[in-house]
Amino acid sequence: MKKALIVMGLLGLAEISCAQIVTTSSSQLSTTSGSEIAIKTTGNVTIAQDVSNAKVDLELFGTAQTISENLILRKLTLSGLGDKTISKNLTITESINFALGVLKPSASSKILYSGSIDGIIGGSDNSYVDGFFFNQTKGAQLFPVGASILGYAPATIIRSESQDEIGIQVVNQSPSFIADTDSDVKKLDNTHYWEVNTTNVADISSLVKLSLKGVDPTLAFGDSITLSVVQADNLGGVVEGLGGTDTNEDVTSTRDFTKAFLGVGASKELTVTVIDVITPGQDGHNDYLNILHIDKFEIRKVKLLDRYGLLIKEWPEYVNGAANGYDFNRLSSGNYICIVEYGNPDSGTKSIQQMVSVIKY
Repeated sequence: MKKALIVMGLLGLAEISCAQIVTTSSSQLSTTSGSEIAIKTTGNVTIAQDVSNAKVDLELFGTAQTISENLILRKLTLSGLGDKTISKNLTITESINFALGVLKPSASSKILYSGSIDGIIGGSDNSYVDGFFFNQTKGAQLFPVGASILGYAPATIIRSESQDEIGIQVVNQSPSFIADTDSDVKKLDNTHYWEVNTTNVADISSLVKLSLKGVDPTLAFGDSITLSVVQADNLGGVVEGLGGTDTNEDVTSTRDFTKAFLGVGASKELTVTVIDVITPGQDGHNDYLNILHIDKFEIRKVKLLDRYGLLIKEWPEYVNGAANGYDFNRLSSGNYICIVEYGNPDSGTKSIQQMVSVIKY
């Protein structure tokens, strides 16, 4: 196996005044499959040759540096204070160490990581990605993003099943989100937001965890008010609450996110309530069993029993209205027992029982 160690600093090679790593198509930096190349520099990096068949490790420890050609790395280490500008496409296949320095993609470039979540090391107010960070790992995905003044504010996709490239950036400006008065979302943190960039957000099918960096710590003050993840289709849009479980550092949604703009809010705990009367085929109201807020939960198991406890109908995933697939006209007038189990996979379930009267005139 061939190994090459290239170490360049401001004093390393006097003839290269800015300590740049520069190659062209006619340069003599040649590699064979499996070659290992370690580069450590305080200067800019411009490698025009294709070194994708080698295992390239790069450490940037300067104060202001640029990678100006497409580059595939095995490992990247940031160890110098200042911006590391990416003007083309940068792919990292194994690990990134965020020790010191901000990785900053330009508008026409992409930073893509394909290693495991354990390969992303560090992350702080002094070291993060300021812009979109794309991840192509199946399973849990960390997005070590941040923004100027806000600092390090990462996001994590808990269980991605998508093989598509998923990009997330945090933007330190108001998304102008709006909370619907009829929603469970009562307050919003409108200081910053996260944007998701992928082929189809709904295909991700995952909970999401967002940093509480920069969020007002008094946001969730009040009776039955808890922090939650919120989502919207666009900036300035009406948000949907996704529930939340929080620590001192982050909040995790209790339902999968399906929209491209994410933020933090405070929601009043939803109360699932069974409407205690069904009048099938009468006036268009209460024609079906109606369970308020059941649609806000992933687990929605419902049983309808007669007054003696015999099972009439069971729904593994109940929805209100005709979509539940049952004709309530089949029921005789009288009293029935409705049992509802609801919740989310990562936050447990609750169960309620309610007597329901069927009235047919």
